[in-house]
Amino acid sequence: MKLLSLVIPVFNEEESLPEFYQRLTEIRNKLKPLEINAIFVNDGSRDDSLKRLKEIAERDSSVSVVSLSRNFGSHAAIRAGLNYVKTDAAVILSADLQDPLEIIEKLVSAWEKGSDVVWAAREARKGPFFPELAARIFYLLMKTFAIHNYPEKGVDFCLIDKKVCRFISSSKEKNTNVFGLILWSGFKQSFIIYHRGKRKKGVSKWTFGKKLKLLIDSFVSFSSFPLRLATYLGFIFSGISLFYIMSLLVNDFKGAPVSGWTSLAVLISSCFALQFFMLGIFGEYLWRTFDETRKRPLYLIDETIDKASRCEMKAS
Repeated sequence: MKLLSLVIPVFNEEESLPEFYQRLTEIRNKLKPLEINAIFVNDGSRDDSLKRLKEIAERDSSVSVVSLSRNFGSHAAIRAGLNYVKTDAAVILSADLQDPLEIIEKLVSAWEKGSDVVWAAREARKGPFFPELAARIFYLLMKTFAIHNYPEKGVDFCLIDKKVCRFISSSKEKNTNVFGLILWSGFKQSFIIYHRGKRKKGVSKWTFGKKLKLLIDSFVSFSSFPLRLATYLGFIFSGISLFYIMSLLVNDFKGAPVSGWTSLAVLISSCFALQFFMLGIFGEYLWRTFDETRKRPLYLIDETIDKASRCEMKAS
């Protein structure tokens, strides 16, 4: 009998959890004899999510709960859950009910045919215009400059084999993109296309600040393009400055009066802005290098609830 774990990060999802668990139960009954257990990772929720998870775990021995000491972010929560997977494969999904659990059956089918990683790639997703536009720009940048096999419409729902779980668990890189790591790993991968629905309950916890941090983390972890961009901009502005200097010398040689204080002020301001921009890029790389050297843990576990012997729950 094959065993499958579901790793579900949870942050302030008390409204969605009852329906999510109901749908999860239906899927488990449908996929028998495949045995499925769920590992919910409470990522420092400030509502009653942990209380709801404890209630579910008390009446269902196949449900385990890992509660982090504070909010470490969804990617850290995913890695916390993957660290305790002892089954043949794991499915990573969210608890907001936007990703249909029925897709798990297709993921399992593709995995049984030999894929080590099976992605549920979005064909379409519904949501506010500007957040969706920003997301598409992010995925396009990732595909163009960082990870070339990154799906254009994003992925955060997938099945990974146990050897991929071991790779993620062994990686101690802190400020990174878990899904980028999986794509980068090079294991045999396949894609299942699906439609992502609207959020039914609650509001999205995926704030602009979190999106911006993920964008920076992804580029710093998987691409040298920001550093090269700083170099390219340096060459471009050096050329502009040289052209401006030459024009001033030619005008002076001709005896023409030196003018153009507006253009000079613009040039100086642009150069200062470019310098600060490049310093910011170097600072992002330097900070992440320093953060790695401190060897602080990726996350801290406050408590665990586990009645399933297949999950060896331990602090990390």
